[in-house]
Amino acid sequence: MPVLAEISDKMPAIADMWVWMAVLSIPVVLIAMTHRWTAVVMLPVAGALSALFFRGAYHEACFEGSFSQAVWLEMGDTWVAHSLASSLLPAVLVLLVALLKWRARWSRCFDRSTC
Repeated sequence: MPVLAEISDKMPAIADMWVWMAVLSIPVVLIAMTHRWTAVVMLPVAGALSALFFRGAYHEACFEGSFSQAVWLEMGDTWVAHSLASSLLPAVLVLLVALLKWRARWSRCFDRSTC
């Protein structure tokens, strides 16, 4: 089935993808910021959320027949790369929060020589 409409009219801009993923990451990141153990608990949740978004972006870019071909031809590989990379933002942000929370804990341990 040929795609008759222009693809770029219906697809989000690169900046829009990153902004929407940041907005969707806010609840998970805020929960992760409450305590260092909640940050650890939220890592699999954010990973699952990112995997879900990544699967959707990958399926859209590779497995939807003529639509996928039109996306690659009209939007380009940079757009597809940003689509895939932005879908990983929730996991990256929660991982960053967890590392910062645990870094604060480790710095207190090394400063006082007691944990």
